[in-house]
Amino acid sequence: MYMFDTNTVSHLFRQHPQVLNVMEKLPPSAVCISSVTEAELRYGVAKRRNKALQSMVEAFLAAVTVYAWDS
Repeated sequence: MYMFDTNTVSHLFRQHPQVLNVMEKLPPSAVCISSVTEAELRYGVAKRRNKALQSMVEAFLAAVTVYAWDS
C-alpha cells in the first residue's frame, strides 16, 4: 500500500514522468491517501474553478481509498 501526499497527487495530475512511471506499475487498490490530502485536493479545485481539474480529482478520489487522519 502506498499513501500519496498532495504533492505526489499533483505531480500525477501534471503527468510528471517519474510519478506516472510508478502509477503505471500499481493497481488502484495499492494507492491510498489521507483525508488531509483529500481536503487539500478539494480546496485546490475549489480555488481554481477548473471543471476539467475537478473531474480529474473526483475520478482519482473515487479510485483510491481515503483513510481518516487520526492518531
